[in-house]
Amino acid sequence: VVNASAEPLAGAVDFTKFAKENNITVFYISNRHTDELEPTLQNLKQKDFAFAEEEYLLLKQETSDKSSRRDYVAENYEIIMLVGDNLRDFDEIYGKRGNDYGFNNVYANRELFGSLYFILPNPMYGEWEKAYNNAEGETSQEQKIENMKKSLSGF
Repeated sequence: VVNASAEPLAGAVDFTKFAKENNITVFYISNRHTDELEPTLQNLKQKDFAFAEEEYLLLKQETSDKSSRRDYVAENYEIIMLVGDNLRDFDEIYGKRGNDYGFNNVYANRELFGSLYFILPNPMYGEWEKAYNNAEGETSQEQKIENMKKSLSGF
């Protein structure tokens, strides 16, 4: 169950208002499910985000791959900036991570970071957890913490 209670990152609301004042349209491409539309919109409206309307909110329908939703926006708009907390928010190539954790793909596209791609780190959860957790099954919270410590200490 999604609650309409997420707090915005500092500057996020003002950023969307600045975009609107400068005739830049903001789309929210999220992997929240379509049945979470109402609480998500309610949360955006409560926090006073610009473009807090259904037509600007593109939620997950069948796949977490956001490529088709980015393509949908690109049909009628020039995409000048992608902002996300996960590399896959920018391109699905970052979903194909090997033992290098995606560093080679990031390095190959390094000129896009800070010009088209803007990452807002999310320390709470994300794709990065897969690098040290059991992808085949459940990993206990204790094991996740131990795995994280090992990863942070340089393996």
